[in-house]
Amino acid sequence: MEKQYTEFEGMELIIRNSHESNIGSFVNLYENDLPGQTFIQDSISKNTFAGTIRGMHLQKGKFSQGKLVSCIQGSIIDFFIDFRRDSDNFCNYGKVKLDSREPSSLWIPRGFAHGFITLEQSTIVSYKLDNIYNPEAEMTLKWDDHSIQINWPDMDKYYLSDKDLQGQSLKEVLKELNEAK
Repeated sequence: MEKQYTEFEGMELIIRNSHESNIGSFVNLYENDLPGQTFIQDSISKNTFAGTIRGMHLQKGKFSQGKLVSCIQGSIIDFFIDFRRDSDNFCNYGKVKLDSREPSSLWIPRGFAHGFITLEQSTIVSYKLDNIYNPEAEMTLKWDDHSIQINWPDMDKYYLSDKDLQGQSLKEVLKELNEAK
């Protein structure tokens, strides 16, 4: 079921100030907005086509990651699914539009699957991560799994990596998460 991001405990949308001038603009992507949070990895995703879907990705066990997501060029709809067993929103999803022309960042705490769809060509997304990437701990939920029923926007065409096209079903992800406890 889709829910508003405000209904997910720990989720936070941080509005950024953009400083415009005759030569361009300047935006701080992070200003100690999450006191006590330590980030150890920064990543960039460059996306050529509108309709590019990346996700739904999560890391299991001790490699779970919190992510601060910002769209620094173009726009996306960012999707997240709550896989925290003790959450009232377990297996529910939410979404937030992130647009470089209205700068903001979305904090997604550990325990969520994450993905997005680009709404424009040449979209660039920045991530600050609170844990290292471990390929052995990575899981990919199939982007169009019918059990979750994510309401993806209609696009002329969708572009996905082979990894994302071969994602697991919700049933398989839940089984693997239970085994990782």
